[in-house]
Amino acid sequence: MKKDKNLFLYAASIFHNIDLWIFRVKPGYLDQIESLLRRKETMLKTGLTQKHSDISTLSLGPFNKGILIKKIRFQIAADYLRRYIGRSQAFTEFFASTTLVSIKVRCPTPISYGVNLSPFGQYESLYIGEYIENSINGVEFLIQEKGIEERSSFLSAVAQDLAAIHNNGFFHKDSHFGNILCKFVDPTKIF
Repeated sequence: MKKDKNLFLYAASIFHNIDLWIFRVKPGYLDQIESLLRRKETMLKTGLTQKHSDISTLSLGPFNKGILIKKIRFQIAADYLRRYIGRSQAFTEFFASTTLVSIKVRCPTPISYGVNLSPFGQYESLYIGEYIENSINGVEFLIQEKGIEERSSFLSAVAQDLAAIHNNGFFHKDSHFGNILCKFVDPTKIF
């Protein structure tokens, strides 16, 4: 394993015996991420499966905060090459989240992303970010919440964040209510 301030090479069989991973880690989290990758439950436990990824939620060491680990499979043939030029799916999600944080739009804190350099690995990349506990997505919120004032507050918060994104010259290519999290007890607190 080779490390600098926020980058390390992890030559280990995380998922497969020929994996070779390289990670970029947010400053201050390097030791915790390294420890996390050595835990068997990190790689085996899957709480949710999406079309192209497996998602787990765990606790991150001394920070005692919930984290989300998104293990991303290859989606299209270009993914096999894109990861070698620094454009893995996990990089895209990490960069997008970092950008949102920089323009003061609340989102789960991005912590790390990794790319599997092995052409034979099970996963293309890995995204690690903060897990927002006690939240539901916008679709679930709109189905469950019947109060006009609460729904209006939620939609107003969504409109404000979209305006902030657009006012900063960005366009969110995947903006839909399924990608918005909110606290049911406070629908103005969205991520």
